[in-house]
Amino acid sequence: LVMYRTGPLTSSFNQELDILLSEISTKFDCFVVSGDLNVHFDNHVKNRVVSQTLDTFKSFGLKKLVSEPTHISGGNLDQIFIYSLKNELKAAVSVDAANNLGSDHFPVFCDFNITPVKKYFKSIQYRNVKEVDGDLFSKQLSEVTDNILSLDGSFCSLLSNLSESTFPYLMIMLQFWKRQSQSLIKPLGSTKSTGNCGR
Repeated sequence: LVMYRTGPLTSSFNQELDILLSEISTKFDCFVVSGDLNVHFDNHVKNRVVSQTLDTFKSFGLKKLVSEPTHISGGNLDQIFIYSLKNELKAAVSVDAANNLGSDHFPVFCDFNITPVKKYFKSIQYRNVKEVDGDLFSKQLSEVTDNILSLDGSFCSLLSNLSESTFPYLMIMLQFWKRQSQSLIKPLGSTKSTGNCGR
């Protein structure tokens, strides 16, 4: 996202910025905001509105990359912010303070590197007890306990068969994103499956 802002910095800009970032941060795992914002980011300690602008970026997890002056009169006016949900986006920034292009703003160069996040899948089994038919389960449990002495097999297998008839195992496929020690989980879907007692 390339941004250009001119004129005095007011709180209305921060309000618009908040709306913009709240919209795009929910749609993308990583993105870049850069441009001539004409905000003296180096003056955030003394200027309350500048401090609020920085806080707005930080509140959405964006990192400020440019720290040195970017204007011939001084001031950190040109900026690059990066957002990376899974830390797969890295950036290295350099400012041409020699101003070889002759502009009133120094050229800002940035190299981006994206590390692909490994994806893998895993299946797990679970019982959805929230959807159990309570009346049916109570009836079948009563029948089992009334006839427990006359039934063949272990008590565990009896309960397993009872569970399968009222709330069977479900199989869910999970998709993991993994980079170093970080993992994010996304359910892909579920199907019925059979299972053994004690799982």
